Amino acid sequence: MNLPLISANWKMNLTEEEAVSWCQKFVSSLPSRALQYVLIAPPFTLLKSVMEAVVSTPVIVSAQNCHWEEKGAFTGEISPMHLKDIKVCWTIIGHSERRHIFKEDQEIVSKRLKGAIKNKLKAIYCIGEKLEERKENKTLEIIKNQLKILEELQDFLKNIVIAYEPVWAIGTGIVAKTDQIEEVHKEIKNLYPEIPILYGGSVNEENIEEIMKIKEVDGALVGGASLNPEKFSKIVEISLKVKGVL
Repeated sequence: MNLPLISANWKMNLTEEEAVSWCQKFVSSLPSRALQYVLIAPPFTLLKSVMEAVVSTPVIVSAQNCHWEEKGAFTGEISPMHLKDIKVCWTIIGHSERRHIFKEDQEIVSKRLKGAIKNKLKAIYCIGEKLEERKENKTLEIIKNQLKILEELQDFLKNIVIAYEPVWAIGTGIVAKTDQIEEVHKEIKNLYPEIPILYGGSVNEENIEEIMKIKEVDGALVGGASLNPEKFSKIVEISLKVKGVL
């Protein structure tokens, strides 16, 4: 993994044909050296197709979620072994949509993270506060609580990337102010200086430059804007230039 890490979370979008076309357009739009800073997280059904489409590049392909057990009676779930079987080594864990749409509480998210890491996967671990929690000045309290699980994974921190995504900024078009992002990222860095921290929350080609200028931001987790290969390419290009690697 190289930094900054610019990640595309496609969520529940794109067909196989669209995904392959996306990869072809995206890969051809950037110099090859820029692709080592890119991660793509397609839906489970597209993992193999996307891996084949970027096989000649250093682009990382990641799952969007993962169960903590290797196998069992867990209808609809994907296990770490399923991912490893198709050579997928990364997964997102604890995305705000999993937490708040599917009601996955911190106990479930922690199990998922431990299961992924102990099965030798690498994980983007998502954390963030809801709007009412920010209004009540509980942001840092919430963040610290969500980070407690890392105390049990001290020997595996090199395989974890944190993504700070304030829930109120996900898919809303609202972006946290730079001082809000900086405050949280600094707090996380104070606790875990060795772990890279991405920012996620309505990231697009228009606001990425300002976000990436924050010293403590090591990359981005991009949602809706990543569905357009030209827009995502621009986000990657701007990010790498701001961080001085392109």
